[in-house]
Amino acid sequence: FSVSTRTLLKAIIGVAYRQQLIATGGTSPYRWSITGGSLPASLVLAPESGEITGTPSRSGVFNVLGQAHDSSGRTAVEAFSIEVVEPVRNTIERFPIAVLGKPYMLGLAATGGSPPYSWRDAQGLPPGLSLSATGMVSGSPSATGHYPRCFVVVTDAGIASSPSYADAGIYGTECCGGRMQVVSFSIVVDEALHITTSSLPRGITGQPYRAALEAKGGGSSVGRRWSLRSGTLPDALHLTSWRRHPETAHIEGVPARGGRFDVVVQVSSEDGDTDSKPLSIVVVDPLEIAASPIASG
Repeated sequence: FSVSTRTLLKAIIGVAYRQQLIATGGTSPYRWSITGGSLPASLVLAPESGEITGTPSRSGVFNVLGQAHDSSGRTAVEAFSIEVVEPVRNTIERFPIAVLGKPYMLGLAATGGSPPYSWRDAQGLPPGLSLSATGMVSGSPSATGHYPRCFVVVTDAGIASSPSYADAGIYGTECCGGRMQVVSFSIVVDEALHITTSSLPRGITGQPYRAALEAKGGGSSVGRRWSLRSGTLPDALHLTSWRRHPETAHIEGVPARGGRFDVVVQVSSEDGDTDSKPLSIVVVDPLEIAASPIASG
C-alpha cells in the first residue's frame, strides 16, 4: 500500500488550483490527511477524495507530508512540495528609442510561471524589426515614427496549447491559468543624428558673441558631445555645451580680430553615431563714423 503521487503541480497566485492525490495497493475507500507541514494559504485537502483545491494568494515553496488511510487500517505517507509562483509577466516596461537604419536589439524578459518562456505573435512592430521565439526584438528600422500599439504574447513552459490574442480577451491581461500574458508596449523610431544649424551669425570685434548649434535625431540626447573637428574659431571664441541640454551647444566669447573663420563642427551620440557640418563665422570691425571738418562760408 503506497501513495503513488510523487510530485505536485506548480500553483500560480490568483489561479484556481486542483491536484488529485492517488494511492495504490490498499483497500478503498481511502481517507487523506496532512500530517506534517502546511499547505499554501487558501488550499485545502479533501479527506474523502484526496483532492487539493483552492486559489493560492502568496508565493513560496510549501513542504507537506500527505497520509492515506485505507479501509483496513493501513497507512501510507509521502512527502510533497508545492511551489506557488507569480503569474507570467513581462518585466520590460520601457523600450529604448530606435534609430532609423541603425541595428536595434532588445531582449524581452518575464517572471513567474514555469520557465523557459516563449515569445511570439508580434504585431505592430516598426518596419524592419522582428521578434524571435526567445524574446529578442531586433533588426534595423526602416521608417521613423511612434509605434504605440506593439503586442507580443509570452507563454511559459507549462502551457498545454498555443493560445491566441483572443484567449486573453483584453490586451495586457493574463489568461490560460496565469501562464500567458499579452504584452503591450510602444517603440519610437527616431531619425538619424544630424546637425540642424545651417549658418552662423556675424560677429563684431570687441563685442560679445553667442551662436547656438543644434542637432536632432539619434535617439536619446543623453551623453551627446559637441566638438570642433577641424578649423580654428576666431580668437577668444570657444565651443561650449551643457550636460543638462546636450542637444544644443554654443560658440561664444568676445572676438578680438576680424576675418573669415571656416570650421567643421561635430556632434556625437553616446552610441557612437556622429554628424558634422562645415560652418563659417565672419567677424567684422565695428562701424565707425569719421567726422569731416565743415568748410567755412
